[in-house]
Amino acid sequence: MLISLAGLLGNYSICQALNLASPTMLVLLSRSEIIIAMLLSWLFLKEIITARVWLAVVVIIAGIIVMKLNTLSFELNEWSATIWAITAAFSFAVMQVLAKSIIHEINPQVLNVSRLALALVILWSLEEVRSRVAVLEFTEWQWLALAAFCGPFVGRVSYTYALRYLTISKTVIIGSFSPVATLIFELLVFGTLINGYEAFGGTIMLAGILWVFLPGLRRSVKLVK
Repeated sequence: MLISLAGLLGNYSICQALNLASPTMLVLLSRSEIIIAMLLSWLFLKEIITARVWLAVVVIIAGIIVMKLNTLSFELNEWSATIWAITAAFSFAVMQVLAKSIIHEINPQVLNVSRLALALVILWSLEEVRSRVAVLEFTEWQWLALAAFCGPFVGRVSYTYALRYLTISKTVIIGSFSPVATLIFELLVFGTLINGYEAFGGTIMLAGILWVFLPGLRRSVKLVK
């Protein structure tokens, strides 16, 4: 129940922030989810966060900033946009910590389906949602179905499985590569070229992720030898 409510609040906050500020500002502020999730895991789950991990977070955030340099804008219509963006980051971080706390007691697929079912019940209780669903066209339903399959289903189930085997700090660091993956997918599907800022920023982010897992990779190589 709490996981579902945290997810709903996070998505609602993102929509509110987008209405009040630039998407670029939202992307940068929402990345504070990484730091919030790590701090919450340290406070409540007693996870140990090494200096290497904190350095990787700094590198990854720097990479995100570089990716957005050509469109960087912090113009705000209202300061409430910042509050909404931070609320979204905090909500998603709480959702991860809650999921991590029970992930060894429940199947990740059951957790995800239960979370979505509760969210659907809550959303369907809103008149505005019901009225807009009724006027959706068939093409829109197709795109919604594809998005639902890739995001809330495959993406979230995979992420939940990752929480079972990895610490929250490593999970959020790997997940932070999603903007780069989106650019690559956009290039392959739509042929949209990646500019220099995006390519360089993505390289920086990849370096930060590899930095975290480098010791483990070295140990694996030694074991193979």
